Amino acid sequence: NAPSQAQSSTLSGQSVYDPITEMHSAQQRNALDETASFQAETINALFNTYRQQTATADLPDGVRSIAAFASSNATQEYSSAQLLNSLAQLQQKTAQQAAESFSIQTVDSIKNTLIEQLRHLSDDSISLKIPEQQANTIDLVGMLFNFIIEDASLSDTSKTILSNLHSLYLQVALQDTSLFTQHQHPARKLLNGMAQAGVLYCGASEESALQQKMQFTVTQALQSYKGDSALFEYLIQDFNTFVAALKQRVELREKRAIEAAKGRDKLLAARNQARALIDSTIKRFPAPSIIRTFLEHTWVDVLVFAFLRHGPSSKQWQRYAEVAQQLAWSSTFLDKHEDQQRLEEIRISLLEDLRKGLDLLGSHHPDKIRQLLQDLIACQHAVQAQQADLAEKISSELPVSPLGTMLGEEEALSAPNTTENLSAKAQEIAYKLEHIRFGTWFEFDSPAATLKLSWFSPTTRNYMFVDSSGQRVAIKPLTTLAVEIEQGKVRIVSNTRTAPLMDRALSAIQKIFQHFNHSHI
Repeated sequence: NAPSQAQSSTLSGQSVYDPITEMHSAQQRNALDETASFQAETINALFNTYRQQTATADLPDGVRSIAAFASSNATQEYSSAQLLNSLAQLQQKTAQQAAESFSIQTVDSIKNTLIEQLRHLSDDSISLKIPEQQANTIDLVGMLFNFIIEDASLSDTSKTILSNLHSLYLQVALQDTSLFTQHQHPARKLLNGMAQAGVLYCGASEESALQQKMQFTVTQALQSYKGDSALFEYLIQDFNTFVAALKQRVELREKRAIEAAKGRDKLLAARNQARALIDSTIKRFPAPSIIRTFLEHTWVDVLVFAFLRHGPSSKQWQRYAEVAQQLAWSSTFLDKHEDQQRLEEIRISLLEDLRKGLDLLGSHHPDKIRQLLQDLIACQHAVQAQQADLAEKISSELPVSPLGTMLGEEEALSAPNTTENLSAKAQEIAYKLEHIRFGTWFEFDSPAATLKLSWFSPTTRNYMFVDSSGQRVAIKPLTTLAVEIEQGKVRIVSNTRTAPLMDRALSAIQKIFQHFNHSHI
């Protein structure tokens, strides 16, 4: 089929305006904004209900309300200008500290410093309080940053860096309530973008560079914000450019890991087929130790090379398979005259094909090949002379299989991987695993790690996992993975892990309020 217009524009590297795609994108943005707006209204209503139902100065997430830091007998209110001026001073102070080193900014410390700053800028003789609506906004932003500090998916360093935006985002929220109602608000996108990068690349080899970029971005925001949201557009564009380059490096690394795994899998499939042929040959023609060892550990590699280079239907594969059978046959006692005559007829061509096969491996010195062939001939003669004990005593030094070394862990995990002996629950888990999407994240207990499913081997039914750098870290057989999930040693990570930070935070805040209000009806 011919590619669509959109595909053609992508292939040619040109951007073509697609009104249908643009319409769908606009509809999606509107739907997200409607959801965000409804959620903000719901949280605001729940907040007001909470204020009415409780006299405590604590919020339902355990953090103290801004009201707890202000005077309890105040009747007059701080003006919006006083609030914003105090926050601007707090922003400058945070910027100065961040320029030297980043430290965690707790919610309580921000609120306490804000109240101190307000008192410093106002008349000490008058007790003032923060207006209720602004207090709700300050507390909501506080709950947002408390969520960040407690978010298990973020590293401690990322939490520390992002916590320094607290004072700045207080200003944004007080000046522009669309921070909570518009899903694509630039300040919201910046916070989401940095948090998501921190989650996705936590533990990656590039994490240090990412954290430096996050620090640079936060410092720029703190030093440059003067109430203009255009700053966030610039910062998110710059940050996204950095992350795109990081993502490209990680994806390239993962792609190489998958290609290498596919190559090993193809090699393993060839080796399994070669081994099956050798096993059936030895079973049909029980041979002395030297012949059996040679076929199992050396000639099997010759068959693998023939399989990979020419395929299982090729003349080369058929001939090397025939050589294995002829060698095993010739190493059993031939009591019939026609069999003995047949052996004499094929002996020279058999030895020549054995030599060619060993040359194919490229790891055998000519002198070693010559000695090996002499040992094989000696074994044949001993068998035909009915000197079985002598045939068993003949041995030869065989080199280590290069293919076995290349396969390493995969060959060790290539045993039958069937689900027949699993419990009913583990079988159900295994069935779901067989249909799970690549890119799903798993959490492992031993060793502790969060890894991404990158590839599944149809040959071994093994799963390959990579870390956030795209590096291959673990290989797990299907049955082992199913059992470990059943035992609770491995868990599939929810998709919410990579959901936008503010979406996750506001959903959590909404649930906290709903749970509290429901329990106090």
